[in-house]
Amino acid sequence: MLQRIQSLYLLMSAISILLMSFLPIFSIEMPGIIHQVFAFTQVIQKTELPAETTLSPVLILVPVILSILFTFFILFSFKNRRKQAHLCWGLMAFQLFIIILSIGWLMSTYPITIGEITKQAHPLSLIFPLVSVVWTFMARKAILKDEALVRSVDRIR
Repeated sequence: MLQRIQSLYLLMSAISILLMSFLPIFSIEMPGIIHQVFAFTQVIQKTELPAETTLSPVLILVPVILSILFTFFILFSFKNRRKQAHLCWGLMAFQLFIIILSIGWLMSTYPITIGEITKQAHPLSLIFPLVSVVWTFMARKAILKDEALVRSVDRIR
């Protein structure tokens, strides 16, 4: 049933990942260049030139989209609560993978010494996958609570 609290938790998990998609994952300012990376695009702004917008690396884009789709798959597999609870573990691992991938891509793209960077910002968008993991954990907990309730009612009959 979609009216359960775990459905709300899973929906909040999907919204958290979606918010990560529209906020910059990181931003770096160096002399003459500003580079911002979003989940879907990256913007490179050079001094005295128009901003150049390109597609973000598939490395970040694909896992974000897959995470959102996987969350909705879990949300609509409510008829089998055990399967739903097991899939939540997989979703949490995948969301942690997104965080590691984003940070790894950042470190591999910019192996620059600190002196060259004027301003480096790691915005709050990297926190959204962690928030999503928490929402997914709470959903799993609620799913298991529902399963225990159904089992206890079955024992009484």
